[in-house]
Amino acid sequence: MSKKTRNIGLVALTAMAPLAAAAQSSGAGQPANTNATLGVSVVEPISITNSKSLEFGGFLSPTSNALVVVNPNPTSPVNPLTSVTFLNSFAPAARPAEFNVIGEPNAGFIISISPSTFLLSSSASGATPMQAFFLLSNPLTLPPPPGSTSQSGMGTLDPAGQKIIHVGANLNVGANQAPGTYQGQFDVSVQYQ
Repeated sequence: MSKKTRNIGLVALTAMAPLAAAAQSSGAGQPANTNATLGVSVVEPISITNSKSLEFGGFLSPTSNALVVVNPNPTSPVNPLTSVTFLNSFAPAARPAEFNVIGEPNAGFIISISPSTFLLSSSASGATPMQAFFLLSNPLTLPPPPGSTSQSGMGTLDPAGQKIIHVGANLNVGANQAPGTYQGQFDVSVQYQ
């Protein structure tokens, strides 16, 4: 064997010696163990309840087509765009609907109203249904996609896991609308975002 070959072999053995020592000190050939924790969050289901109905109030039958705008803001429910004469002696007065949402603190949610427009009907003789379009507040309204049958918005529950939502609407009233009590219904649902 040449001197050159012996030097390469010596270098190789010298380089492997620290690796062998490290393997012996760490228990080479022994299994290595660790552990991990497991976790899961059980979330309170989100819920919604209706505490106040949406009311358009009592008003005189208009002589021309009219619009009744009930703002989602309960402190100022009648919008100046409203073009009917209200009779304050008829209860309940115009007001937005109010819903209470309860769930996980600070959680985001989506609220949906369907249908996005609805009819108020009456059994009064000659009564033509009146059409209404929803207005949401807190959260902001998202415009319904074309052809959509529902309207939706997004919001966030407060640190106590609560949120109050107000829903107003625009009501189209026909000229000489037949007197009577008109009623309709809409569905509201919430889900976590």
